[in-house]
Amino acid sequence: MNDIMQIVKEQNIFTGMFDAIRMVDARSGTVYELKDGMLRQTEQKCMEALGSSERCRNCTSIRALYANEQIVKLEYVGGSVVLIISAPAHVDGKDVVLEIIKDITTSMTVEANEQVREDEVSNIIDKFNRLATVDQLTGLMNRRYITEKLPNILESGRKLEKPVSLAMFDIDFFKKINDSYGHQAGDAVLAKTGGILNSFIRRASDFAARYGGEEFMLCLPDTDLGNCREIAERIRKLVEETEISIGDNMLRITISAGVACSSELSELKQEALIELADKRLYAAKNSGRNRVV
Repeated sequence: MNDIMQIVKEQNIFTGMFDAIRMVDARSGTVYELKDGMLRQTEQKCMEALGSSERCRNCTSIRALYANEQIVKLEYVGGSVVLIISAPAHVDGKDVVLEIIKDITTSMTVEANEQVREDEVSNIIDKFNRLATVDQLTGLMNRRYITEKLPNILESGRKLEKPVSLAMFDIDFFKKINDSYGHQAGDAVLAKTGGILNSFIRRASDFAARYGGEEFMLCLPDTDLGNCREIAERIRKLVEETEISIGDNMLRITISAGVACSSELSELKQEALIELADKRLYAAKNSGRNRVV
């Protein structure tokens, strides 16, 4: 953080290197000027620097604020490829985000026999971002996607006064599967479980992710705790009834789940919501497994 603030203090040195260096209120999008350690609110909104009247669909400021870490992304805006670096900061008593923006279009090198069309550049960036956020074994989203997406979902839920629910799943006795049948069998179980979770995605706002190892997450915006529990129970039951082909064997597995909702939290942070769901997941495992808590 000290290094970040040093950049801000000496931003006149970096003016020629970047297109914009500014402080942003992540929730409102308001841009602040920093002078003598004091923040002064401006009339500008963060999206105006990108030539847009709407907030970015994948807002790095909100992600940086909620994840409390530096976030880097590429955006394709108005024919230009823009690099955006966002980092949380506490300045003049306010939680803000430092944004560094650079148009890197002319510094990109693309080897091709003919000129690359604008839509191709956009598709390349989208493909790159997707590869970076998808778990290759299960086809679900990965841990990085959770870190990037969940803060935006929670912020949207806060603004719209809508609940956001999480279900955390863990495959029961997964180590025994690997020990008894081998790691290829374990991979087949993970892939099958991921496919079942993915089949419960009904809206563009929902997502299923592999949280790590044999643990999975289902995120359901605009869904209360009761409905999330019902969906988790349907998933648990379907997993229990599904046969998985492992060589000459047909294997059945079970999963345990913990569910939590943003409406239960006094402070809306992704870490708190995940921790609550995870705590209930382990309560399910400790109380006999193959159940939802």
